[in-house]
Amino acid sequence: MKKTSNSYAIILSSTFGEEEDLILSYLRHVSEICSVVRANYSIVPVLVFEKVEDEKRIYITKKLVAEKFYVSPILLTNKSGKGFSSCLNYGIKKTKSKYIFRLDTDDKTTPQRLIAQIEIMDSQKLDMTCGYMKDHNNKLLKYPSTRKGIAIMAALGTNPIAHPTVCISRESLYFLYDESLSRCEDFDLWLRFFLSSSFNIKVLKNPITKYSVSRSFLKDKDNALNQIKIRLKYIKRIFIIPCFVTRLDT
Repeated sequence: MKKTSNSYAIILSSTFGEEEDLILSYLRHVSEICSVVRANYSIVPVLVFEKVEDEKRIYITKKLVAEKFYVSPILLTNKSGKGFSSCLNYGIKKTKSKYIFRLDTDDKTTPQRLIAQIEIMDSQKLDMTCGYMKDHNNKLLKYPSTRKGIAIMAALGTNPIAHPTVCISRESLYFLYDESLSRCEDFDLWLRFFLSSSFNIKVLKNPITKYSVSRSFLKDKDNALNQIKIRLKYIKRIFIIPCFVTRLDT
């Protein structure tokens, strides 16, 4: 299995202690998506395991070889640390691509979404695109698309950007995930982006990812506590976010 990716984009994920069957199902999904778009762009799934799960990575690697995927996922073992944030950082450091998509292993997406976001990123020279989602009941999950809306939502301790809808320019990813956080690592990362310098983002007002809410319910309490801590850390600066965002397209 390759250790680096020179693709146009990667789909970055890490495990949450899932069973092998769930991981394989996810890899089949994203590999099929990548095979559909390969006439337009080279996109490769990247999945990072903790060191304690290396045997699981080896088992899944053998399964992938036996199935002969059209687009072989890159499976990495995090040798630098542990925890979700550390695994994501390891995947960022060990790959090369122009763009990074972020999905969890229970999220679903479409090839049209990948192509659309890359085309928008390329044509408008954006740092990030994101958008709405649908849950398992096809309920539309909306997110703010204005500077004021993002600032208010962040100040209230709610994540203003859905990470399964994110496509981010690698050049813009000058911050990595905070490895001291066990939850809400995306919420913290978005705030550090907005509070540090100019950042060009476009919010797509259509559902571009199908979000699995089942696992999110298990994490809601921990997420709420961690978001409060993060919000308190940045609260004095949150409302100056609009001053730092040079463009937020709708």
